[in-house]
Amino acid sequence: MQAKSHRIYLRGSPVTFWIVLSLIFMASMFVWAFLTDSDSSRFNLVPPVLALFVLAYFVHKGSLSWIRISHDGSEMVRIPSWFARKLLGEKRTVATVVPDSELILCRRFEYGGIQGYYMIVRAPDGAEQIIWNDVTGVTRSGWSRIADEIGKRSQLKVRLVSQSVSNSGVEETDWTALSDKGKWKFLRLMVGPALAPWLGIGVRFLTPKPWSIATIGAILWFSGCATYWYIYRTYEVSKHQTAPITIFVWTIQFITLYVSAVLLTGAFMKG
Repeated sequence: MQAKSHRIYLRGSPVTFWIVLSLIFMASMFVWAFLTDSDSSRFNLVPPVLALFVLAYFVHKGSLSWIRISHDGSEMVRIPSWFARKLLGEKRTVATVVPDSELILCRRFEYGGIQGYYMIVRAPDGAEQIIWNDVTGVTRSGWSRIADEIGKRSQLKVRLVSQSVSNSGVEETDWTALSDKGKWKFLRLMVGPALAPWLGIGVRFLTPKPWSIATIGAILWFSGCATYWYIYRTYEVSKHQTAPITIFVWTIQFITLYVSAVLLTGAFMKG
């Protein structure tokens, strides 16, 4: 029987992760409203709850990319996610793996900020082939799991490294759990701004008064802006966007989603 290549899935980007989390949170708010409301109109909430959960599932599946390694370990192929293929036109990336090569899972800093994350095949002579790269966050624990899985299924040596680019050159060190300290605190901070717009569902159930809704919305917006400002001043984040630009983009998103959540909730309550 011919040996088969094996597939290793990569998690979706943080952008799609927050979208999925927001959809699930929004659906959960509707479920909470259904369980606490005794009016017969609460059954109008069932279709949007089901639709949100189904949409969250497909967004998650559509955001997954994967690595395919040939049975003899001589070829590695990266298949972009469905969204990347259909919306961004990304093509698969193929790397030929010569004997004694190693796979580098790399987090790269450039002049103090995160420049990106890379998956690189490095040959014994130092030649490199980039299989995958992105500017969005990658957890060390997630890539450590991938490294273990690849190591078990192939003869390829896998290392997690952290590169720092400065005027003096490129410095490469091991990417350890100690060097990743503070990552989870950073992620916990990001939960607030991501979920803040969907609190409009709960706000609308608590009060129909426009001024009250606007006041609570302003408090949520200010809290989100303060969180982003704190992150940019405290953590090493990508410098592709400055704090003001990030806050501006998030503000547009917050206003759109918060108002939509309030209006749609009000429409379902009246229905």
